[in-house]
Amino acid sequence: MLEGRKYIAIALGVFGLHALAITLLRSPVAISDVLLDASVGLSCLVCYRRSMLSLGSTRWRWRLVAAALFCWCIGQTIITYDESLVPLQQSPTAIPADFYFFLFGIPLLLIVSSVSQRRRIPGIVWIDGLQASLAIYLVHLQIFPGRTGESHIDAISALRMTYAYNAENLTLVFGATLRLLAKPRREEARLYCVLCVFLWVYAPVAGWLNHVSVADNLPSGTYWDLLWAAPFVLLTILVEHLPRRAAESQSLPDQTWAGLLVTNASPVFFTMGLLVMGVYVGREHFVFGTAAIAFALVSYGFRTSLLQTDSMRTERKLLESEAALVQANAQLEELSFVDRLTGVANRRRFEGVLNVEWNRARRLRLPLSLLVIDIDHFKLLNDRYGHLRGDACLINTARALSGCVRRSGELLARYGGEEFVAVLPGLDLAQAHVVAERMRQAIEALSLANEDAPASRMTVSIGIASTKSAGVLEESDLFALADRALYEAKSQGRNRVAAGGPSAEAAELLPESDTLAPEN
Repeated sequence: MLEGRKYIAIALGVFGLHALAITLLRSPVAISDVLLDASVGLSCLVCYRRSMLSLGSTRWRWRLVAAALFCWCIGQTIITYDESLVPLQQSPTAIPADFYFFLFGIPLLLIVSSVSQRRRIPGIVWIDGLQASLAIYLVHLQIFPGRTGESHIDAISALRMTYAYNAENLTLVFGATLRLLAKPRREEARLYCVLCVFLWVYAPVAGWLNHVSVADNLPSGTYWDLLWAAPFVLLTILVEHLPRRAAESQSLPDQTWAGLLVTNASPVFFTMGLLVMGVYVGREHFVFGTAAIAFALVSYGFRTSLLQTDSMRTERKLLESEAALVQANAQLEELSFVDRLTGVANRRRFEGVLNVEWNRARRLRLPLSLLVIDIDHFKLLNDRYGHLRGDACLINTARALSGCVRRSGELLARYGGEEFVAVLPGLDLAQAHVVAERMRQAIEALSLANEDAPASRMTVSIGIASTKSAGVLEESDLFALADRALYEAKSQGRNRVAAGGPSAEAAELLPESDTLAPEN
């Protein structure tokens, strides 16, 4: 902040010294020109310094501002040189200052006609460079419309030059204002804000002073020179008042339809400028004018094609990312329905499938069976062999039970602990009993040791509940009946299958279905 204040103090000091020199000196032309040049040069320096603190595409935009000011500085230096040497009978510079004053608008026009994007597209960079080069050459032809003799150059009339300046300045003001209203991202918004304020001050000042200079032959070394310096001093103050650090957020804000239209249509500003200059030059240089018009149209079309291609490439990458994200979400959702230990469905998946199958059975009046499977004396197995052996037994049990669930739509899930459940849509009680018996035998065939159990091996007990009339019971009642049947199987000695159903007797037992099963 102190360094910023230093440059502001220097700018104000130069401006004050300028006013003092004009007031006190009898012939302050030379010193006035030098101090005006110093004010412009200082603004050029602070803009270049600002580019070093900026991020991304805003950096080269600030450098273009510095380049524009440097062109103005060269023009003022030429005026200082000519006004000092002409009285000494020396010839003025070959290229007049008007060329550089008009060239001042080319970099600024590039800024307001550039598209906001996170990365530069190499082809567009070359197009912008070629357009800028063509614009510089057209400016040269406008200011030097023809040659007479070997070295004499007929310069453009002062009145026509004033009209050209005013048209250029109004275009810059209009373009910069539109870009600011289009809500660019934070760093670009700061740049366009500074540029708008500067151009809104500079354009009327330059227009009025150029008009007075042509009409009244305004002399140098007067207080009018302070009016020339004022916009550049203001620019220095505005730039140095910006935050030292660039904004971290480079994301584009939400834009209105009009803002997006201005942002995407901004390249037409430079193309229109080339077309106007091509038409103007074509009156005296038909070949160059026609070539400039053709190049402007072709380059704009090629630039649009490059932007569209880049947009399509970005959209394709976005679609690929979205597809990958959908696939990842699907895999994540699938994993959320799978028991991590056994690899079969978990309780969440079971509850969802049971709800779907229950509604389908109610709608189509189809049978639906439910199995509740519990490993007998699993606590004894864990206590004797340890939890790692217990986990291995759970994995083997899940594999064996899964092999018995063969029909499409059937589901085996781990309900919790050593308890499994199976949903068997379309099977009545007798058919479900066959599947349950197959499961019991499959576990028995594993011959997994459980020496502390009465059978000395791992077995399971299975409870079955089934209904053909889906409207009789609720979904939770079907599970309660299957759990009651499991209780009966354990009470009868374990390693067996017991069945329950939606009978009147079972319905009477439902309020008591919360009774805990016997200890494993």
